[in-house]
Amino acid sequence: MVHSCPYRSACPSDVWGELIRGAGRELFFAGYTNYFLWSQMPAFSETLRRKAGAGCRLRFLIAEPEGHVTRDRERAEKVTLTVTGGKFDRFAEHAEELWGQGRHVPA
Repeated sequence: MVHSCPYRSACPSDVWGELIRGAGRELFFAGYTNYFLWSQMPAFSETLRRKAGAGCRLRFLIAEPEGHVTRDRERAEKVTLTVTGGKFDRFAEHAEELWGQGRHVPA
């Protein structure tokens, strides 16, 4: 780890693109849905396809949408777009687009 931010919005927006462009061996994303990557980075799916085609390993660690930890977090944060209410489904659609599978993406 080179640097950390206390929350995603504290990270300068250009950092994500720089990190992704600079990755050669592996991209590992850990977050409740990581959906912001598709909404903030133009052609993110195509970028991932190119990276994978060049041998870069892609991994996503995401929340269990039906899990109690996810529900507790949503209640505590009082978020309007929740994992259980749509964000996970958007991630699943992107995963299906990339790997041809939805909720179960092979390890």
